[in-house]
Amino acid sequence: MFRFLAKSFVATVFFKRYRRAIISTLSLFVFYFVVSLVHDDYFVYARAVEKEGALAWAFLVKWAVLFLGTGIYYLINFPFLQVKKKHGQQGSASVEEHKEEAKPAEEDPFSTIRKKKVLKSKGDFSLK
Repeated sequence: MFRFLAKSFVATVFFKRYRRAIISTLSLFVFYFVVSLVHDDYFVYARAVEKEGALAWAFLVKWAVLFLGTGIYYLINFPFLQVKKKHGQQGSASVEEHKEEAKPAEEDPFSTIRKKKVLKSKGDFSLK
């Protein structure tokens, strides 16, 4: 019973940590499977109707769709491939907000402590 609980716990932790990658990988495989099924059905249909010229386009469309799906998969799972936003504009606004918040109030009880050059602790006093 303990072994079952341990395996369940490990599986739960693993799934929670890698949920996005697991689900997107499984959906990519399902996507590949569906695209292949549709292509095979069209391939059989085109040969039955004797549209041999359309088979080249069918293969091109199939591979284009597969590359598109794979590209979307990589954009979802590998964020370092995405274009990064510049933080310079956001940082300047947040610095200004912090400057406004950091202004000392008139009745600040700690203003005398902030003005001291050296702060001493209880340990410093016990050493003297």
